[in-house]
Amino acid sequence: MNKLFYFGMACLMAIFLGCSKEADYNLVESGCVDLGLPSGTRWQAVGETNSTDQSNFFTYSEATEAFGASLPTKAQLGELVKECNWQWNEDKNGVIVVVPNDNAILFPLTGYRRADGAVMYANSYGYMWTSTADGDGSAWYLRYNTTQVGLDTVSQAMGMGVRLV
Repeated sequence: MNKLFYFGMACLMAIFLGCSKEADYNLVESGCVDLGLPSGTRWQAVGETNSTDQSNFFTYSEATEAFGASLPTKAQLGELVKECNWQWNEDKNGVIVVVPNDNAILFPLTGYRRADGAVMYANSYGYMWTSTADGDGSAWYLRYNTTQVGLDTVSQAMGMGVRLV
């Protein structure tokens, strides 16, 4: 498995154990958000997927065709993993990503759609595509839940959500 994934998991376990209270951040729920990240990347506050409705899932090719340069790269999502505090929020059934400037955005636990159409792990995990292919029909994606977050590769035939930049 990817070293970045394990590094991210180890770092985030410590972060999750010491979560700050909601009052310590500004949850932005609409528009394009300056997160104060070193790259200057601005992120959409609300992703295209915010439920387990299958119309909110995209294969890798659908996501890259529909969203083009607005789909984040592996490096951009890696920066979120490295630079941000990921906090489980039961009321919102998702993970709040608190960034260096104390703005925050929600990543819902949407699950993913298998090639046969079945939705898996809804309300347990979130999955989002990057724009970065990895060859042999696979691509990089972000996987997160209440205790871990990381990047990995999977078949481009899977249906996942997107978060735009």
